[in-house]
Amino acid sequence: MTTGERIRFYRKQKGMTLKELGGKAGFRNSADVRIAQYESGARVPKADTLVKIAEALDVPVDALCCMETACMKCKSFRLEQLQEYRRIGKENVNNDGL
Repeated sequence: MTTGERIRFYRKQKGMTLKELGGKAGFRNSADVRIAQYESGARVPKADTLVKIAEALDVPVDALCCMETACMKCKSFRLEQLQEYRRIGKENVNNDGL
């Protein structure tokens, strides 16, 4: 299942329209068009956008990312996630005075 197919699956499961999901995810203009583009695969959401969509759907962000090993989009997302976790971890260590 692609990321777009997963977004569509959870959106329909929650009974949300394209416009409702787009609005809840914080998209102002053409929210429904943007979500439709993600669902169809015409656009691929960046990591921060995928996080917003996951929050709007009330699902873990990993639930939206396909797990196919050959999928470069998801490999890229998982790499971005890992780098962000590492960055946050380092900031927490520095902020704690360790």
